[in-house]
Amino acid sequence: MGIASNSLAQLRLNEGGNAELAVKFISLPEENIFLHFNTNVLFTGERFFYSLYCLDREENNPSNLSQVAYVELISENGISIVKQKVQLDGGRGYGDFFISEKQLTGSYKLLAYTNWMKNFGVESFFETDVIIVNPYQEVPEKYRKLDKDSISDVVPNTNNTSKKTEPKSTPSKITLKLDNQVVGKRKKVALGIQTKDSSLVNGSYSLSISKRSELFPNDNKPVKEYLGNNGDTEDSIERQGFFFASNMTSNEIFYLPELRGELISGRVVNSNTDLPIPERTIALSIPGEDYLLKTATTNDQGLFFINVDEKYENSTAIIDNVTGDWSDSKLLLDDKKISYDKLDFMPFKLNIGMAETIRRRSVQNQIANAYAYLRLDNVLNPYVRTPFYREMERTFYLDDFTRFKTLRETFVEIINQVGIRRTPSGKRVFQVFTDLAREKSGLRPMLFVDGVFISEHESFMDYDARKIKEISFSKGLYRLGSISFDGILTVTTIDGDFAETFYSGNQLKIELNIPERNKDYFKQNYHKEDIQDWTHIPDFRRQLLWIPLMQLGKVEPIEFYTSNIEGVYDITLRGFTKTGELISSTTTLMVK
Repeated sequence: MGIASNSLAQLRLNEGGNAELAVKFISLPEENIFLHFNTNVLFTGERFFYSLYCLDREENNPSNLSQVAYVELISENGISIVKQKVQLDGGRGYGDFFISEKQLTGSYKLLAYTNWMKNFGVESFFETDVIIVNPYQEVPEKYRKLDKDSISDVVPNTNNTSKKTEPKSTPSKITLKLDNQVVGKRKKVALGIQTKDSSLVNGSYSLSISKRSELFPNDNKPVKEYLGNNGDTEDSIERQGFFFASNMTSNEIFYLPELRGELISGRVVNSNTDLPIPERTIALSIPGEDYLLKTATTNDQGLFFINVDEKYENSTAIIDNVTGDWSDSKLLLDDKKISYDKLDFMPFKLNIGMAETIRRRSVQNQIANAYAYLRLDNVLNPYVRTPFYREMERTFYLDDFTRFKTLRETFVEIINQVGIRRTPSGKRVFQVFTDLAREKSGLRPMLFVDGVFISEHESFMDYDARKIKEISFSKGLYRLGSISFDGILTVTTIDGDFAETFYSGNQLKIELNIPERNKDYFKQNYHKEDIQDWTHIPDFRRQLLWIPLMQLGKVEPIEFYTSNIEGVYDITLRGFTKTGELISSTTTLMVK
């Protein structure tokens, strides 16, 4: 019987040569993360946007070490409310998430880190405070004040966010210049970005234009969120000495950097003795129309590592025990929880004088969400990859033929180039007919059903053929690790739900955290040429513009439109030059 859980790439230092491996990794540079985000104060029903910079700790240059980063929103009781996986390109990535109406009013922590950074403790993570207000549920007593307190009593102390030294920013090198500082509702605004240093053109930046919080107008903290001593040698040595000490106990975990993409790791051990099982080949398939297949073989300690560097959009993965089954073994996916006990959550208070402001904002959010289907982001298609197999030689759409209940009848009557034979042990396997010499070799074809790799053909033999949409096959030799196959056989079911309903003793299901998809964020346009007539459609956008990845090469002003919400909007440009210099420039816009 197998046991599965979510995993991160880890090594136990007392196993085999892993301590030596850990020593080799000590020489790798440490990393820092800087997060530029749109606001610290959110209502349920609103979105949080962030742009992520993964940097070499010493030089502040983009890190080419980690290819994956993680962003988490943590509640005061230590529960992870949101956890997102961000694939990095040159140290850069971005994402967003929606604040559900289930979230309670309270103080939260936003963390960002890489797997490599976990070796240096939570104190090395990017960390900032986030306030969430849920106007549809009673405010917990700890966040309430019954009287109308002075503003100093209710505004959170935003100076306690960072315990580390922030990098030096040089806002004077970039000037944000608006064509009008005060504009009306639904008006076009042009934002010019002027640079005094040509070296800034080669940097990477992000731009946010968002409504300033009415509750806590001082919530926007320029660069206090950036954690890290930026090359503090003494601190680096101290932390390495603690986490990479030679006398670490057997329970200590060493986290591998995700150098080539997401790492899924674990061990295969004997079900009865927990002893490691070496030389066991396993295959991980992520089903779907554009499915993935990854393989690994366990080492002497039963450890395996699977690298997933492609994007995928199915959270269910299947691990197939190719050279055995799970009756005598179990799968242990590494999953050492991060302790959030030492996080210091920021106190704040809401008073009765804020009631009207909260009510008005919640009504605006409800209306905005009712029309959100008209302001959708464009999700970019990441699936441009060559399949590991050659093009299928033939495809048979079974609705074009007389249907049969069994696979044997289907192959005999329709697909005579594929058959079923018995192995010496009496099990049934499929066979793609090729030349006589290979047929005598006894090699099986690789079998995929809705993208799920199945090594034990017998488990699929009695599947109802009337549920199958199409069958394809390809001839030729293929290798899966050290195992050879003669041909590929792919089956697509009508409902496409094979991974959800199928069970085999050779397979285990695990759940993956899908990486964030790249998006082209919605940009409001009130041009007459716009195909959508916006005249009678409410506009209660608080985020007027969000550009998570940008460079400063273009001279043309950036145009955007205001919404129907009056008040002050913060325009913030942040990023890093090619030489690792933090750039932060801000200005404000008044809508009235």
